Amino acid sequence: MRLGRRTRLPGWLMIAVLGGTGLACTGDSEPVPEPELVRSLELVFRREADERILVVDADADRVLRTLEAGEGGFLRGALRPLERERRRHDVAFDTPFTLALHDDGSLVLQDPPTGMSLDVAAFGATSREQFLTLLDGREPPAHPTLSTPNGTMEDRP
Repeated sequence: MRLGRRTRLPGWLMIAVLGGTGLACTGDSEPVPEPELVRSLELVFRREADERILVVDADADRVLRTLEAGEGGFLRGALRPLERERRRHDVAFDTPFTLALHDDGSLVLQDPPTGMSLDVAAFGATSREQFLTLLDGREPPAHPTLSTPNGTMEDRP
């Protein structure tokens, strides 16, 4: 191979690539409509000195749920990056988050001051159900326990 020589693409290939790019950018597809808000709740997550987290309805200033130390692993994990962003943007931790349910079934935890949002369903049906109970005012479902039929791990294949 000689240096300085240009590699030429066949004309048909250039037209196909450029034409395809143009079609992708200017296609006749309909824009996807934004989902409609069905219900929302303003929430504050208060961390206590004993590692409990209080989930508070910000409008009513009422505790909806108390997560003891070691409980709520998904929620604790989800809050870490949101809290980190709040520190970066100098947003007070007691500023409410918005839990929003849309008509397409999506359930999103939004942080309006930072612009961050978290699709709760992305972390599984159990996590989604935990948050959905906050909107519905229901108690969260009991966590299923993992066990073997005879109660031991020794006979497992």
